[in-house]
Amino acid sequence: VVTPPEQGCCGLLAESAGEVELSREQAKRLVQSFGGLAVDFVVTACASCSYRLKRLGHVLANEPEAEAARRLAGKVREASEFLVQVAQYRPVPRLRPEGVVYHDPCHLHRGQGISAEPRELLQAATGESFREAATVDCCGLGGVFGVTSPQISRELGQERLLAYQATGAGILATTCSGCLVQLNRLSEGLKVVHLLELVI
Repeated sequence: VVTPPEQGCCGLLAESAGEVELSREQAKRLVQSFGGLAVDFVVTACASCSYRLKRLGHVLANEPEAEAARRLAGKVREASEFLVQVAQYRPVPRLRPEGVVYHDPCHLHRGQGISAEPRELLQAATGESFREAATVDCCGLGGVFGVTSPQISRELGQERLLAYQATGAGILATTCSGCLVQLNRLSEGLKVVHLLELVI
């Protein structure tokens, strides 16, 4: 396992703010940091970062780094995707009487088509403690949307939390840093954690 100390931001936040050049520069720096490593996979615990990193070939399509970016993008896996599909990891079951519900990050569910893997891990880790919300919707943060439209963002987040509270669960797990910020900021009754805290 290698953790490059010089790595920086993936550039998704800059892209969502319209800072296209900064976003590309950040992508180029990542390709330089990771591109030469003798690794089979690049794993990230953030759904938004994996979404961005898998698109590096597209982001840098017209740049000298295009080929290196495509090779790197092909190695990227979101943590739950890696644990289930590659490592074939099975968590040690631990009953959680407070109940656990999962929030689908948009960049994972909609952006990468990944929804089964985090559920498989949580189901194995928590057994009958795992619960499902009635709907799958955005938490309302959406990159810089929470900054540019704070009231709508807050309303969407509160609506999402009501759906999770309706399950009776005491713990809400997710895999996106942005979703964690939003849901932690708004949650009053639910403990909000990263999925890996429950399955590793």
